[in-house]
Amino acid sequence: MSNINLATKPVNNKRALQKNKKGDYNMFRKSKKLLALALVVSMILTQVLFTSTALAATASRLSGADRYETALRISQSNWTDGSTDYAVLAYGEDFPDALSAAPLAKKYNAPILLTAKDSLPAGVLNELNRLGVENVFIVGGEGVVSATVASALTAAGKTVTRLAGASRYETALKVAEQVGESDTVVVANGEGFADALSIAPIAAAKGWPILLTDANAMDAAVKAYIGSKKVFVVGGAGVVADAAVAGLNVERLSGADRYATNVAIMAKFAADLNFAKVFVATGEGFADALAGSVPAAVSGSPVVLAGATLAAGTQSFLNGVVPSTAVAVVLGGPAVVSDAVAAAIGSPSSEVLAITGVTTLTQDGRGIRISFNKPIASLTSADVTVYNKSSLATIGVESVSLSSNKMTADIWFLEDSTNSYAQTGKTYVIEVVTGGSTLKYEYIRANYASKRVIDVDASEAEIKLADIGTLIVPDDIEVDYEDLLGRTADVWYDNSNFISKITPGNPTIKYDAVEINDDGTITLVDEDEDYDFADGATVIVDRNDTYTVDIDDETNDYDIGAIDDATYGYGKVVLNKSGDVVFLIVYQWEDFMVVEGVDGTDILGYGDVLDAEDYTIVKDGKTVAVDDLEEGDILFYTSDALDGDGFAEVFNKTVTGAIEDITDVDFTVDGEIYKYDVDYDKGSVQYLNDDELAALDAEIAEEFQDTEEEVVVYLDRAGDVVYITGERGDAVKTTIVGYLYEDVKPYNDTRSGDAYLPVDIINELGEKVSYDVKVSSLDKDTETNIKNTTTGALIMSTDDLATPSVDESTIVAGLAAKDLVQIKLNSDGDIVELYKIPSPTLGFTNITSKVETDDTYAAGSRLSDSTVIFLVDEYLSSNDEDDIEVIKLGDVTSFTEITAGTVYYNNSQNAKYIVATAADTDSDATWTPALITKVSSKITSGANKGSYRVTAFVDGTKEDFYTSNASSVETHFDGLVTSINAAISARGFYAAKLLIDDETGKIVNKGSGSDAVDVLEAVGATTETVAQPTTATVLETRNTSGNGTVTAEDGTVYRLASAAEVFDGTTRTSIKSISLSKIDADGDKAILFYDSVEHNTNYNFVLFVIKVN
Repeated sequence: MSNINLATKPVNNKRALQKNKKGDYNMFRKSKKLLALALVVSMILTQVLFTSTALAATASRLSGADRYETALRISQSNWTDGSTDYAVLAYGEDFPDALSAAPLAKKYNAPILLTAKDSLPAGVLNELNRLGVENVFIVGGEGVVSATVASALTAAGKTVTRLAGASRYETALKVAEQVGESDTVVVANGEGFADALSIAPIAAAKGWPILLTDANAMDAAVKAYIGSKKVFVVGGAGVVADAAVAGLNVERLSGADRYATNVAIMAKFAADLNFAKVFVATGEGFADALAGSVPAAVSGSPVVLAGATLAAGTQSFLNGVVPSTAVAVVLGGPAVVSDAVAAAIGSPSSEVLAITGVTTLTQDGRGIRISFNKPIASLTSADVTVYNKSSLATIGVESVSLSSNKMTADIWFLEDSTNSYAQTGKTYVIEVVTGGSTLKYEYIRANYASKRVIDVDASEAEIKLADIGTLIVPDDIEVDYEDLLGRTADVWYDNSNFISKITPGNPTIKYDAVEINDDGTITLVDEDEDYDFADGATVIVDRNDTYTVDIDDETNDYDIGAIDDATYGYGKVVLNKSGDVVFLIVYQWEDFMVVEGVDGTDILGYGDVLDAEDYTIVKDGKTVAVDDLEEGDILFYTSDALDGDGFAEVFNKTVTGAIEDITDVDFTVDGEIYKYDVDYDKGSVQYLNDDELAALDAEIAEEFQDTEEEVVVYLDRAGDVVYITGERGDAVKTTIVGYLYEDVKPYNDTRSGDAYLPVDIINELGEKVSYDVKVSSLDKDTETNIKNTTTGALIMSTDDLATPSVDESTIVAGLAAKDLVQIKLNSDGDIVELYKIPSPTLGFTNITSKVETDDTYAAGSRLSDSTVIFLVDEYLSSNDEDDIEVIKLGDVTSFTEITAGTVYYNNSQNAKYIVATAADTDSDATWTPALITKVSSKITSGANKGSYRVTAFVDGTKEDFYTSNASSVETHFDGLVTSINAAISARGFYAAKLLIDDETGKIVNKGSGSDAVDVLEAVGATTETVAQPTTATVLETRNTSGNGTVTAEDGTVYRLASAAEVFDGTTRTSIKSISLSKIDADGDKAILFYDSVEHNTNYNFVLFVIKVN
């Protein structure tokens, strides 16, 4: 099973969940699975369902796609713009350091935001800026919140204060010292989070520091800090032993479990709490309750902890203190705090005693727990009857144990060697006689497993548990599949394998480059530590091959199968409690890209394009959507993972410092030596040169060094540099592209005696800018020249003009009005280099067919919203530069198509600029790539008389189109039908472009002459309008870099255009749309079709790839 992350259309909202093949978030379900789920849900109540009385409190929910986004939502809901100078930043993946943060945050009126170890999650910096934050407290050392994160904050103008110690106990003490003096402190177990979270809003409101301790012994420094202070110990003696707090002034607040402790704390401070507003968070995770503790403290509210249901004791307590007008603020999504739990807050106990739920206590079903909506007086085994609803067979009850609050009863069945207790998938009726009434409840027991997730498939919403198999995740359960992979999870599921509840474990997980050694260990490269494999550990390589580690009990010899000893660029390492590796998944990166932007599902890099449909993308181990990518992100990727559906990671670890030593092979920054060569397809460290990536070498490194400014180097997980940014020491500081509105005519300055060249342009911002270039400053032996790289010769230099006297009537060759020029300026704003395009970084192609503003390509170059258009049609008539309009393609509203002009493209064939000499609003028809599978005979009667019906795949969907009954179209098709149907008979298809009317949807023509014969344009291997290729192209290789590439038998590499489609044409009568990964490079044959008009054949863009073997 492979995890395929596909989407077919862009989305506006940012989500951290994976998209499926249909572009929907979270899970996709085949219709038969939906039907099964609906039937099951309609029939049963499982152990994780909760039946509550009518909603009394008003509920609102603060949630995001993950814990990071939820923390942002909590901040946005409770702090207005510019309302605080401070924020607290804590590690989002583990709790110890974060537990003490609430009193600190309350003191400084600061939200608590969460971060990954090595990078700030999307939106955090924006939120800090919105709040007006100038000071950020980082809670925890660099092992949890790295120096990279601190540097990013500093670079954003924030003052960073790190509160950290050598251990979680010392870190809490550092935070306590920052909170300030108090006569009371709170002590909680540092190995668990629930008890500390229960008291966090109360401690924050009162300014009491939260200190941590080991269960059996308190750190000496912590005990010395406490001294004679009053101590509230949260948790029972099993959590914080009496010996650990011996000699202190202690009051213990505890209960039988975390939820009972939560109630005990609320009861203790009930007089101080505002129950008109109640915050509700899961008791199974720390992040949401932590982030909500500060706003709870501000309003004096409690934080109520809940599991899958609201614990009976919690319900009972809240019924007595929460008014019916209360507001329940739920922290986190329905997957962590259900709507039923929210509804239960403030609900009064029903006047009629009822059973509210049943859960299974043991895997074999021998024990169950019955919950009631209010206390019952007593219960014995004679009062309880359980029988199978279908067979009426009774299960004998051995004993009944009523809880101390008398709202739950544990039922134990008579021991049976055949384990004939409550069986999974069967409905049982439970009858309880109490107080003269008989209560009935129907119950079906869910399966339960606590196993490791060894595979995931987001596209099918499936996970695979070790020893269990594949289970289905319903749409109402949110899962981050990549985050879940490798974790042990508690999973409840029915007999149809539909999951009803899933609780992931929280093991130690490390992300690093990984070296697999031949001695039974792995090395985390950046961490520089070795770890042993546990016996039976799972190792997955590139999500294609899975191995199991076998360690001989006697010899301790290690066997991992055929896996090669190698270093992998990315590894997710899951450790057990002994610190041994129990699960390892590694990927070998193919290359990296520097993200420039996102266009739909395309990730645009400087010189690269990746289709997000073909990649699962993670950041800090969690899935991210394409819209979460930001300019400047470094994206490492491999197209070979997941059986051809690639995997990628955003990783932005940086080091900032001055370049020190430089040699021919390496350079030094901040004391570390980095090589120019890298083990990626790019081959070398990259830097940005005029919007293009270029290879770093010693000469360029010296240019960075010459500025004496710091550079920022971006590292991979192995600690090697892949990208560098900073100021370069050559004279060039700025590159400008502009449209000349005056001829370049040299003139003589009579005062100085010097000759000058005036350069008057409209720049890409629409501004009129003028420069004067001193002729004597030009030197044709240096880069300080005016060039035209069409011929590689100088347009002019000091040899071309007499100095100081020049002919003022002369137009400098090649630099006349209406040219597009590229100018490089030095730090003084003077021109040091000027090109009439083409230049080393820009080429051009004339527009030969109209370009609509919603097109993806123009003259073979890829368009984007940032493509700059110089609209000069009016200027060409008026010669008034004020009539030149400069606008970005994404902002165009004044016209709908460009009918004449020139496209200027960069080295990646991205259209950077268009000079539009003619444009209009006529967009009545669109050329549409189509794979035709049938053309009917001419229709002889009815509304479509004289038309042909054309059946074709368009955008992957099979549709019927009718030709216009205009005589020119009819005549044209009369001559084509025979040839088209002959090709369909031979191959099953005919590849073409159809001109489809935007309003009627009919196939039309544009008039007379050549336009008429373009109604159906072949895009096959020949230039003939009708001819189709008859021999298949053998694919040697293929990959999904960019929109996909295929390599033909002759070695030619073809790139798939953004609108390209891939089909299986092996069965001529049943053509179907497929993904590129379904074409095997080892023997499959395919026909490739390109558009010779719209696509530059030098770049070999293809519109259709059709498998035919």
